[in-house]
Formats: sequence, C-alpha cells, structure tokens
Amino acid sequence: MSPFFNIHKFFTLISVMMVLPFTGCIDTGGGLNPFDNSLERPKWGLGNQWSYAIVTPEVDVVTTMVVANINEVDYEMGAADLRDAQLHATLNYNPALGRVSRSNLEIYENGEPQKLFSFPLEEDKSWTFTLLGVSDFIARVDRITDNEARIVAGAPTGEQIVYTYSSDISWLTSLSYTNTEGLDLLSMTLIDYADDFNGEVHFLRAGDLYSEIWEDTSVDIFDTFISGHHSSGEEWDKIIFYLETRTADDASGDFILKDPVGNEAIFRPLTPNTDAVEWGSLDARTGEWQIQLALEGDSRVRLVVAGALSYSWNV
Repeated sequence: MSPFFNIHKFFTLISVMMVLPFTGCIDTGGGLNPFDNSLERPKWGLGNQWSYAIVTPEVDVVTTMVVANINEVDYEMGAADLRDAQLHATLNYNPALGRVSRSNLEIYENGEPQKLFSFPLEEDKSWTFTLLGVSDFIARVDRITDNEARIVAGAPTGEQIVYTYSSDISWLTSLSYTNTEGLDLLSMTLIDYADDFNGEVHFLRAGDLYSEIWEDTSVDIFDTFISGHHSSGEEWDKIIFYLETRTADDASGDFILKDPVGNEAIFRPLTPNTDAVEWGSLDARTGEWQIQLALEGDSRVRLVVAGALSYSWNV
C-alpha cells in the first residue's frame, strides 16, 4: 500500500512551485493582434506551468499544472505534486488536468473536447460547450482590454462560468463557476506562471468506483464495489481513496476496507472528537472490495474511491 496523508479539513496543499522560485515568463507566440483587437491562439511548450489557488465546497488548495508532454493532437497536462494528482482523481477540482487540445486549447469532458475558447478571441464572439456535467453553455467574449479577454458563459439551466484569458500568460488568470442557486462551486485564481518547470509531473486517469456519506448516531455498514478496468480496456493500476471522518465526543468505532483477496487495505480506529481527512493510493486488484463501518455516537464519514491509470513524466 502506498503512503497516505492525514490532514485537517482546512488543508492547503503546498506544491513544488512554492519551493522553487518562478522566474521569467511564458513566450508562446500568442498575443494581441494590433490590427483588430483580437487575441490569437498561443503555442505552449514543455515545462510551461501555471499555479492556482482553487476553492470548492470540498477543497482549498494551491496546485501547479504543467505541460508534461506534447503529441500531435494534445498537450498532456499533469500536476507538479503527486498528492494533487491523487486528490484530483477523487474530487475532480481542476478541469484542465489530463489533456488540452493543441488546435484550440479545448479541455476534455468525458473524452470529448470542449471549446472553452474560440480563437481568435474577439469582442462579442460566441460559441457553445459542455463542462462540469452541464450542457449547452453559451460563451461570449464580454470585453478585451490589456491583452485579457473576459468571457461569460451561461447554461439554459442557470449555471454560469466567468473566466479571463490572458495572452501574456497564454491561459486563464481566473475562473468562477456558480450553480443555479448562485452558489460558488469552483474558483480558480492564478498565483504564478513560468516556462521553466524541471522535475516529475503526475496524472491519474481516473474513473469513479464508489462514493458515499454516512451520518447517524449508530452506523453498521457492510458494502462492496467492483474494481475492473478503464473504459479503454486497460486495468486500473491504482485505487485512489479519499476518507473524511468527523466524530463527536461520544463516538467510537472502526472503518475497514478489504481488497478482493481479503487483505485489510485500510484499517482506521475511529476515536472521539475526530475531525480529519486523508487520501492516498492502493495497489489495484480486480474484483470485489469490501467496506465495513461500525460506529456508535454522532458521526459523519465520507468515502470516495476511484480506479486510476498512473502516468508520470520527467520534464
């Protein structure tokens, strides 16, 4: 079993970028067209990196995304910190990790490229895309000033995404997503950027296997999930878990996760006054995994499990 990580619920991931100083800027060739006030599509290079503060109802993190590889069709994007990649595999908080198309900087939703931009960007230009499980966003370039395009996208069901593209950094400086009730579900704010990343980059191509929340004064659970393979046919090489536990001063119990051959992959005694989050990876085994949870006293336990194919690059 790979190492796991215990943290308080108000956790902040400190990625590689917080240790290594960022110098220089990205020189990718995209910029303002001086003749018509439009922004052209940029070209990225290996080692281009963008660091963001990302806030969702579940996470508050600082993470760095890196251009790890370039093929004929896509830029392959990874995280500078393996823990970021593991957390993203379960909570899916950075829609740009994985692949971004070279043709139009499209990001992928369920394997299909989605047009977050339509280059060249021009004021009042519009297009449609699907993102975060919501279809038929209509995007429009609201304004272009100082090499930045502000884009507003709304869905027929009421969701809204507002984001800003900067030709100076060749990517987003900010993005906010609100649901039909006006609640903020995702906020991304640029912290820094550079073109000289040097190190290992990680991505976990994940698929959901299990997600459940238990809240009660008395819990006695036995459940299972099946670990098989990715939709591409490749068998998972890792099982990624996210476990959140909150117990009152009168609560106690145990959480156990067993692999298909009966080994205890995770065993956690749950003690009073626990308020913790942990996540990590386990070696994948094909078959039926067993979940056992026994609790007495006020408590809340959340488990998210994903199967993953592991990728890493030295940049």
